[in-house]
Amino acid sequence: MRNFLLTILWMSIIGNAIQFLIMATATWQIISGSYSFSDLTLEVYVTQLAPWLSWIKTVLAAMLGDLGSAILTLPIFVISPMKFVAGLVIGWWANTELKNLSTEPALQ
Repeated sequence: MRNFLLTILWMSIIGNAIQFLIMATATWQIISGSYSFSDLTLEVYVTQLAPWLSWIKTVLAAMLGDLGSAILTLPIFVISPMKFVAGLVIGWWANTELKNLSTEPALQ
């Protein structure tokens, strides 16, 4: 259980670091005037600014269908903060559960 929770914790930490970088680059694109707030959608970001994330379009469309297509049309600053907060909550939960686990080795 400890290894599972540590994996969840580290995945949320790394995911939030990447999400923060996405928000920082999107902020820079808006401040520099390349895109407006409403023009910089998730689809535009994934196809034009970070093509290495283009697999996200395929996954969203395959798993969520029309809802996935609707999510792709939302501005990046609507989706990114929600994902960042969700990652914080999941990481906080995993950390809390890790602290509550007994540190004594299991009897065999």
